Amino acid sequence: MKSDRDGTYKLTADIEGESLLKLLAQNGILPENDCGGLGICGKCKVKLVQGAASPHHPDELGYLRREELDAGIRLAAYAGLAVR
Repeated sequence: MKSDRDGTYKLTADIEGESLLKLLAQNGILPENDCGGLGICGKCKVKLVQGAASPHHPDELGYLRREELDAGIRLAAYAGLAVR
């Protein structure tokens, strides 16, 4: 799967609650992470530009600055897909 020039990938999924990190990996996109997807390294930051994700997990908030939260940045290990 190729990204746009700005590094944006377009993925379509309809499995509510599916981990964004798992969906990305299934499509050959591997965000940096040192914890194997456990959500304890804070490195799998992604920006969801369209669609919906689960509410922030309390543990996720410790890895994201206010500016990142406001910009829609999520940790892929914690973000679950929300079907609208």
